[in-house]
Amino acid sequence: MIRIGTVALALGLAACGSSNPATHFKATMNAANEPGSVTSPGTGTADYTVDGGTVSYTVTFTGLTANANAGHIHVGPAGVNGGVTVPFTVPRAPAGTFSGTFTAANVAAASTSDGGIGVDAGDYNGLLQLMRAGETYTNIHTSNNPNGEIRGQNQPQ
Repeated sequence: MIRIGTVALALGLAACGSSNPATHFKATMNAANEPGSVTSPGTGTADYTVDGGTVSYTVTFTGLTANANAGHIHVGPAGVNGGVTVPFTVPRAPAGTFSGTFTAANVAAASTSDGGIGVDAGDYNGLLQLMRAGETYTNIHTSNNPNGEIRGQNQPQ
């Protein structure tokens, strides 16, 4: 009886965990995560918190080889480039922090370069699904590295 009760409790706890999708994501960015040959001492982090229909974010970066000129959430698993789905306004400096929020209205249509995965414009829930699957990344771009200087996969926490 104790064994059956323990198994039932474990199954119940596992079921509870699966019904609570991740609401916090983190990316650790560096040049080694960029496909191709990017050399940069730059690093950064991105933190995302889901609250209903709004995602709050804070992104910090330092040590870039030039001023940041763009930052985005892209669709794509590790090692695969993808389109921009959420654009950010970044500080035009080699180091900085920016924060904000986005909603469905900010989600742009995007897909990976191989067409493997994507999200439609306004598909907030689809974007969150890709984030929960680790198939989005945060990328900071510079004039020295226009395709991205530092990158990190957005991972559920």
